[in-house]
Amino acid sequence: MENKEKVNHMGVMAVANVEPQARDYAAEWSGQSTGMIGRDWCSWAPERNDEMLPKITGEAIALADVVNTKITVTDVYLENVQVVDDKTGEEHILPRILLICPDQVVSCVSMTAFTALSKIMRFKGTPTPEHPLILKPIQNMKGQKRFYNFQVLAK
Repeated sequence: MENKEKVNHMGVMAVANVEPQARDYAAEWSGQSTGMIGRDWCSWAPERNDEMLPKITGEAIALADVVNTKITVTDVYLENVQVVDDKTGEEHILPRILLICPDQVVSCVSMTAFTALSKIMRFKGTPTPEHPLILKPIQNMKGQKRFYNFQVLAK
């Protein structure tokens, strides 16, 4: 990936009593070992942290709200979040993804979006303002569950 040197992972923190099957999605993107939660991952260099902080802490719209539209992704932020299953009460660690666009921030907690973006960035590289990813989010439903994928569009 041509932009690999611009990848920034921050806030590494080991958490006690992590279940062995817990995946660290941010670590997968940053190339770090698995087994830790509390790590964040972002696609920009540390020099841009002040510029990006309002975007990652401010208002975001749901990925479901931009399905079947064209979005231009210039930066990505990923964090591991703990989610409680409504039916079983079990706690799971899932990836929360913020897709930073010039005019909006798009958010989702989705394994299928994580997997799709992982594949896309493996082949297209990590997005930057100079080399954004032009994507069309696609949503599929199975019962009450939503599954996301992305079509890569030409500039």
